[in-house]
Amino acid sequence: IYFKSVSYGLVPYFSPRRHISIIYVRDLVDAIIRAAEHPATAGNTYFVANEQPFAINELAGLIKTALRNNKISCHLWLPDILIKGLAALSEGLSRLSGRPAIFNRQKALKLTCNYWVCRVVRAKQDFQWTARTTLPDGVKETVRWYREYKWLK
Repeated sequence: IYFKSVSYGLVPYFSPRRHISIIYVRDLVDAIIRAAEHPATAGNTYFVANEQPFAINELAGLIKTALRNNKISCHLWLPDILIKGLAALSEGLSRLSGRPAIFNRQKALKLTCNYWVCRVVRAKQDFQWTARTTLPDGVKETVRWYREYKWLK
């Protein structure tokens, strides 16, 4: 939904304090396989992501670049109170329609946390894993895949 919104020129803008850890799916699969095969990981739990968290508001620019979208964008400021209100409204409409909510209060909680981040030090130490895909490259690949499967134009 976020990629689609940006492709239409509507860019959600969140608190500048919002930072998240993210991982490209190919790196995630690589981490799972390497952890499963390494003897030092038995019984342990790991966080895997790119080493550096990033500001969520940077994502829209990366998506626009990957889309090669030069449209004028409308930045839509989404304060926490609005995010939580929209989630409650979405859940209410879901109950009335009998269809699952795409956006709910649980997702709103994630969107309103300032730092949804993790440290990947243990994965690096225990099984020498680091993410290989940069955020810009992961976004480009995601856009390519979304277009291939007609999720984006």
